[in-house]
Amino acid sequence: MTEVCSVFEKKLKKGAGRDEVYCAIKNEINPHCQKAKVFVDRLWATAHSYLDPDLPDKLSNQFHQHFWELYLATSLIEVGLALEHSSSSDGPDICIKPTDDSCIWVEAVTAGAGQGIDAVQEAKSGTTRDVPDDQIKLRLLNAFDKKAKSTIHTKRKTGLIQKIPILLLSMLLRFLQQSLNLRFQGL
Repeated sequence: MTEVCSVFEKKLKKGAGRDEVYCAIKNEINPHCQKAKVFVDRLWATAHSYLDPDLPDKLSNQFHQHFWELYLATSLIEVGLALEHSSSSDGPDICIKPTDDSCIWVEAVTAGAGQGIDAVQEAKSGTTRDVPDDQIKLRLLNAFDKKAKSTIHTKRKTGLIQKIPILLLSMLLRFLQQSLNLRFQGL
């Protein structure tokens, strides 16, 4: 088996590599980031051939969103599901191939904190607060709605999704990480 190079060592397209968390991990700015780099590279070594070839570029500009895609694919592999290899950025993020000819399409979706009055505000360290249920629900609904409009309808129109697939929308609540104040030290 050939060794896979680090996702952080991949040659990026011009303008890529601007995400603050990505840069902190890549540059190993502290021990937490050093451990995170090893973890992300382990995920990449496991799942890289099942994901979009341009995932390293995407990861470098929107780390949380595309880390979730990487983590989800690795998790599916580790529980024994067969995934279809990806050779392009077209189509849903992940395709699970059951034993028959069907596909289970998986879209890895993240919800951001939002803006304005409906935004989920970052928690302050050392304080308690009520869970902002309404704002969280709005963020989730917005993320699902955007993904449905941009991916499902577009992919059906272009013929990438021929049959009615089972589509799983999976969520990582980026703002939850912020709310729990689990960010990498130094950021």
